Amino acid sequence: MEKILKGEITLASASVGVGVIAFAVLVIVIYFLRRRRKKSARSEQQEETDDGVAAPERFADFVLSLFDPLYFSLRKNPITRRFSQSYLFDFAQGEMKQSVLVILIYHGEVRREVLQCSPDMLKEVRSLKQEHNIETYFVLGFSGEPDSPREVYLVPSGEVKGNTMLFENLRPFRKHGMFFWSGRESRLK
Repeated sequence: MEKILKGEITLASASVGVGVIAFAVLVIVIYFLRRRRKKSARSEQQEETDDGVAAPERFADFVLSLFDPLYFSLRKNPITRRFSQSYLFDFAQGEMKQSVLVILIYHGEVRREVLQCSPDMLKEVRSLKQEHNIETYFVLGFSGEPDSPREVYLVPSGEVKGNTMLFENLRPFRKHGMFFWSGRESRLK
């Protein structure tokens, strides 16, 4: 009888040892599967960037989604061809109507000089107001992803002094939420 008990104890301890080894193998397999899944997710993100949807287009999609189509209609116009990444909107609410041109600039990281314009570009942007009654704004996005930037700024073109605007001067132009036209201030907010 003693031999039978010893055999059962030996058999029981052997099956516990096999269970521990099986558990360890399972943990190792799960670890490598998760690691592979993370690598493939990173590869998919890289492919999304490389498949032709570049940062400027993704930022443009983000900004365009902030204009309420009930009040802003996107207009095809030769003016937008003058500036890369620019969109012309017609705002209409009741009797109030206004054309608004937005020029988009996305930076993956914050820089000291966030906006650099040639004198000719600034002159042309400012002439739009006088010649066509078009209000012009720069929409700047920083950090995060282009389709979800951490910080967005809406800078009226008239506020750009000289050819360069520094990051520390942007604070009053920080933007949260949807774009809207303030009739009282006659400006996009």
